[in-house]
Amino acid sequence: MTRTLGTPFLVGKLRLPAGRTQILNVSGGALPPAGPSTPSRLSPSDWSLTDAGTGGTLLLTLLVAADGRGSPITGYAWRIDDGPWLDLGLTSPGTVEIEGLTDGDPVGVSLRAVNAAGAGLASATQTATPTGGAPTFDISGEAGGIAIMSRPDLVPPLVTGGTLSIQITG
Repeated sequence: MTRTLGTPFLVGKLRLPAGRTQILNVSGGALPPAGPSTPSRLSPSDWSLTDAGTGGTLLLTLLVAADGRGSPITGYAWRIDDGPWLDLGLTSPGTVEIEGLTDGDPVGVSLRAVNAAGAGLASATQTATPTGGAPTFDISGEAGGIAIMSRPDLVPPLVTGGTLSIQITG
């Protein structure tokens, strides 16, 4: 007979006079757990991944700490796509920068919590695309006109939206 931890199991039948049957069900309560469990899986609402807007950088923000299930959280690990797990450097909510990415290329990141029992399950992947900072322009002019040229060699192409204000004095 196999018994699952904490669930009642059937011991046997007791035959009583007059043909009545009594089933004996003994649970004895739950057995004590063998030790702490790995942390709970983080849900998509527990963390966010956003573009820092500074060129090649995303911001990973842990909004809610994972449930350690009986053991304190000792850290968090992250990875890009199916790459190696890397230490996030946090033990509680906060924000870290993921740097060295290529602007314009979407990046999928997963996150998991770690405690003394080990690493929890990976979260669902969140995706963000790093972009460059404010565009750089060359401004040149002479009497009668001014020329403004975007510098695509320095930044990715300008995304529509935003405002460029120029004040010319003298």
